[in-house]
Parts: sequence; structure tokens; C-alpha cells
Amino acid sequence: MKQEVCRKHQKDAQKWALDDIVYHTEVTNYEKVEAVKSGPAEGCYVHGLFLEGGAWSKDQAMLVESEPKT
Repeated sequence: MKQEVCRKHQKDAQKWALDDIVYHTEVTNYEKVEAVKSGPAEGCYVHGLFLEGGAWSKDQAMLVESEPKT
């Protein structure tokens, strides 16, 4: 993804260096893949991540401690 961003900004007056690219993450409210009509202007959407040692709370919109296994 970093390479794609650098390529997109190749024509800028000040070229972007691969080492200077920093990831920025935003969580969306999409519940289903079908709800996404088009990709973002820059970057990508990620679907189907698995968490180990934590869980995603939809109510709090943040990472929380995972429930104990029984």
C-alpha cells in the first residue's frame, strides 16, 4: 500500500519517500461488504481481521479485553 501511495504522488513538487509514509487507520461503520459502494479516495478497506487476545466492541468502537474462554 505504501508503494501505491508513493506512485500516486510521484508528480507532486516534493516527491513522497517510501520511508516517510505513515499508516493512518480509521474504523468504518460498515456491517456488510455489500454496503461498500466504492473504494476510498486513497488507501484501502480491510475486511475480516482476526484478533488474538482482544476483541472489537461495536458499542464502544474500540479494542477491549477478550471474553474468557470456558
